[in-house]
Amino acid sequence: MRASVFCCYVLLITGVSGPMPGQDRPSPTSLKGLKGVFLQVDADRGLQQAMEMRTEQKLKQAGIKVLSEKDWELGPDTALLHLDVIIRCERDEVSCGYSVGLKLGQHVQLTRGQRAIVTATTWSNSYTGSISKAQLTTLPDLLAVDAGTLVLNFIGDYRTASP
Repeated sequence: MRASVFCCYVLLITGVSGPMPGQDRPSPTSLKGLKGVFLQVDADRGLQQAMEMRTEQKLKQAGIKVLSEKDWELGPDTALLHLDVIIRCERDEVSCGYSVGLKLGQHVQLTRGQRAIVTATTWSNSYTGSISKAQLTTLPDLLAVDAGTLVLNFIGDYRTASP
C-alpha cells in the first residue's frame, strides 16, 4: 500500500513539474537550412495590415528573407510563416477571448509513392487569453506584444538552427 502511494505521489510531482501538454517549446531543428519565408497574416477586427507590417519588419531586421508567394511555391528550402490572430466576443459576456498563433509550414514529400509535395507544419507556438470588454481598446497593443514575442521566439530558433 505504502509503495503504491509513493508511486502515485512521484507521478504527480513529475507531472506537475514538467511542461504541460501543448506548451512545449518548438524545436529549431526543422529550421536548419531555411533560406526565407513567405509571410501570411490572418487577423480579425482590422488588425491585419498592422500585424503584417510589424511582423515583416521584425523578420527583415533579423536578417530573415521575406519572400513572395511564388518564391515560396518554387523553393524547396523556403517556408510559409503564418500568423493567425483570432478575437471572439460574445454579447452576453463581460470579456473577450483571443488567440495569437504562429506556425511554419515547409514543403515535405512522403517517401511512399510519387505523390505531390505537400505543406506540413514543422514549427508552431501560440498564446491564448482574455480581456474585459471595458479594456478592449488596449487589445491591439496586447496582441502586438503577443505576436511580437512569438516572432522573436521564431527568430531565436531560426538563428539557433542556421547560425
